Amino acid sequence: MKSRLLFTVLLLITVPLFIFWVAPPLKRLSNHFRYEADIFSVDNFFDEAKQQFLGPQISKTKFTYEAVSSGRDGSELIIENVFDVRKITDEKIFSVSRNYAIDPQTGRHLSGLGDRDREGYLFAPRWSWKKPYTYWHINYDAPARMLFQNTEKLYGLTVSRFSADYHADQTSSLGFLPGVPAIRGVQLDVNLQVWIEPVSGTLVKYEDNTTAYYYDIKSGQRLHPWNKFRNRYTDTSLKEHVRLARWEKWKIIGIDVLVPVMLVLGAILVLVRADRWVSYIRIGLGRRRYWVAATILLIIIGVAFLFSPRQKPIVIGVAQWGTNPDYARNVQGFKDALAAKGYQENKNIRFLEGNAESNIEKQREIIESFVRAEVSLIYSLTTPGTLVAKGVTKTIPIVFSIVTYPVEANLIRSLESSGNNLVGTRNYISPAQQYFAFERIYPHTKTLAFVHRAGEPNSVIQMNQFKQLLAERKIEVLDISAVDIQDIKTQLDSHLHKIDSLFLSCDTLIQAGGEDVSIAFGKLHRKPVLTCNNIGVSKGALVGNVADLYLIGKMAGEKATLILNGAETNWLHTESQPNENILINQKTADDLGLVIPSDLRDLAAEIITR
Repeated sequence: MKSRLLFTVLLLITVPLFIFWVAPPLKRLSNHFRYEADIFSVDNFFDEAKQQFLGPQISKTKFTYEAVSSGRDGSELIIENVFDVRKITDEKIFSVSRNYAIDPQTGRHLSGLGDRDREGYLFAPRWSWKKPYTYWHINYDAPARMLFQNTEKLYGLTVSRFSADYHADQTSSLGFLPGVPAIRGVQLDVNLQVWIEPVSGTLVKYEDNTTAYYYDIKSGQRLHPWNKFRNRYTDTSLKEHVRLARWEKWKIIGIDVLVPVMLVLGAILVLVRADRWVSYIRIGLGRRRYWVAATILLIIIGVAFLFSPRQKPIVIGVAQWGTNPDYARNVQGFKDALAAKGYQENKNIRFLEGNAESNIEKQREIIESFVRAEVSLIYSLTTPGTLVAKGVTKTIPIVFSIVTYPVEANLIRSLESSGNNLVGTRNYISPAQQYFAFERIYPHTKTLAFVHRAGEPNSVIQMNQFKQLLAERKIEVLDISAVDIQDIKTQLDSHLHKIDSLFLSCDTLIQAGGEDVSIAFGKLHRKPVLTCNNIGVSKGALVGNVADLYLIGKMAGEKATLILNGAETNWLHTESQPNENILINQKTADDLGLVIPSDLRDLAAEIITR
C-alpha cells in the first residue's frame, strides 16, 4: 500500500513538472519554421488622366514567413515576413520584407529586436477562441485590433474568424510611384479578416479588401485613389493550411490536455490497484474471444474496401469567359475532339460548366468549385480566365484556349514545355499575316487606330508588335486604350479626323462589345476595319486573318484526351492553328468602294456577301 501511495504521489508531481518544464519546449516554434501561402490577388488601378478605375487585373503574390535567426540567446526567434506583389508582366506593384522578433514558445512579439517594436502576436495566441488580440499584417505594418466575428468550418476544421477595419500609411514602401514621397503619400483604408485555428493560434487564411489613396504630403488632404486591391488564399493553399492547422491543434491538445490527464489517471489507477482492472478486462475478453476475432476481421475487411483503388469518374470543369458565340464554338470543338476519342458526354464523361461573364471574382468562384468537386481536368478560355485558373490550382491539369500570348502573360514557361500544370492552344496570328490581307485591299493607311482594353497583357504585346511592323511602312499606330465600351466611343470620336483605319485587338473588351462599337464607327465614318476576331467580319469589319476558334478548341480537346490517358501537361506543346483563316466582307468592301484582289480572294476561307 505504501509503495502504491508513493508511486501515486510521484505521478502527481510529474504533472506540474510536465506542464511547466517539458511542455513549453515541445510547443516551441522550430528554428527552421517556414510558412508560405499562394495568394490570389486582384488589383484595380486608378487612371489619373481618365479619372476612372481601369478594371480588375490579376497579379501574382509571394507571401512567406521564415525563421532567419534565433536571436540573442535562443530565447527569441527572428521571423522574416515577405510580401511581393507584381503584375503578370512582372512589373512591381508592391514589395516589402519585415523582421519580427517573437517568443518562440508563445508567438508573442518581443521588443528590442526585429525591425521595430511591436505588441501582439505573430498569428494569434493559443486557446484564443473569442478573445480580441493585436495582429500585424505585413502590407500595412500597423497594429490591427482583431475582433471575433463568428465560428466557421473550413474543410471540417473549426476556426474563429476575426476582423479589423483600420487605416495605414504605405508611403515609405511605395517610393517607386510618381511623386512619392516627395510631394504625395499613400494612405490605406483596410478591411482585414483572418481565420484562426483557436487551440494552436495558427493562421489558416486571411483576406483583405483595401482602397489606397494618394494624399498631399504638406496638407494631408486626399487627392484621388491609387488602387483598390483584394488578397485571399487560393483554395489549394487553404486546404494545405487546414491540414497543417489540424496537426498543430492536436499536438497542442495532446501536450496541454491529454498527457496531464493521462498522468493523473495513471496515478488513480495505481492507487486503486490497476492490476485487478486489467485481470477483469482479460477475463472478459477471454469469454468473448470469438466475437473479438470476428470484429477485428470485419474492421480489416472494411478498411481494405475503403482504401482499395477504384476508378475515378471523369469530370471536366469548363470555364467560359462570356457569351460570345465564338466561345461556344470553341467549347463545342473541345467536346467533339473528346467524343471522337470515345469520351461521350453523360456516358463515360461529365462536364461541369460555368460562365464568368468577364468577371474575375466570379471566375475564381467557378474554378474553386471545380477544385472542390475534384474534377479530372479544367478547360479554361481566354488569358484573364486562365490566369485565374492558374492562380487557384497548381495540381489539377488545366487546358486553355483563346489565349494569344501564354508565355508573355506568364501562364507557361515556353510553348514547347509549360513547366507547370497548364497546356493549350493559341488564337495567335502574326501581325504580318494579319496586316498583309488588309493592306492588299486598303493600302492607304497613314494612321491606324489600335483599339484594345487598357492594361490587358495580350493586347499590349500585340500593339507593340504592330507598332514595330508598321513603323517600317511609316504608318503611325494610335493607341486607343480603353477601360470600357463608352471609353472606346469617346476616344474614337475625339480622334476622328486623324484615323484612317482601325485594328480591333483579340482581347476580352473587344469580344464583349467593343467590336460592335468600333465597327459601327467605321461604317458611319467610312473607315475600314481590320479585326482578329472571327465574328467581327460577319458584323461588318472589312477583313480578318483570324483564328478558327472551333479548330483550336478541337486541338485543345485532343490535348485533353492525351492527359486523361496519362500524359503530363509538361510533355505537350502549346500550339496555334496550322493554316491561315482569311475572312473578307464583300459587302463592306463594296460600300467603301474597294476592290478585292483575285489572288487574295482565292486565299480566303470565306467571302461574306450579306
